[in-house]
Amino acid sequence: MLLLISVVFVCCFLPFVGLEFFKAAAPGVYESMDDVSTSLYQLFWRSYLLNSAANPVIYLMCDLRFRKECLHIFSCQNSS
Repeated sequence: MLLLISVVFVCCFLPFVGLEFFKAAAPGVYESMDDVSTSLYQLFWRSYLLNSAANPVIYLMCDLRFRKECLHIFSCQNSS
């Protein structure tokens, strides 16, 4: 599971890091982009946020104890 979490982190963070290097290497390119390129740039620039959404899903799929505790917390049953 740790390997999967690490791979997802790298895949989510790599586009952001790549864009930051690109922005540092070629300043001013962003201003000359068309609408589609600007939209893709904005999407990739925020790709690191996907990691926060993916982690709970990975834990739910891979960890039985986490899944049971989530079901217990979010169930509408009385504790008595």
